[in-house]
Amino acid sequence: MRQTLKEKWIKALESGEYKQGQGVLVRGYQDNKTFCCLGVLCDITDSRLRQNTYMPGTATLKKCGLSFKTANLLASKNDRGESFKKIARWLKENKV
Repeated sequence: MRQTLKEKWIKALESGEYKQGQGVLVRGYQDNKTFCCLGVLCDITDSRLRQNTYMPGTATLKKCGLSFKTANLLASKNDRGESFKKIARWLKENKV
């Protein structure tokens, strides 16, 4: 993953602008949306975000430089209830 994208993702996760949800990339409409950490990544990269999908598509993962294994790990952290701030800290401390 490019460092600039990683930093942008971390900033978005820490910003408080995204309401965290579990199970899918994004749920809800307009101002009442909740996001998985991977949904935030899709949103900041203008990737297609479809309701009720749990994982970005292969093309999006490739575009972002994120392996399926790492994406799955992050989705699991998110769905176990780890906060966006904890996930951002993990991203800072680990090579993605």
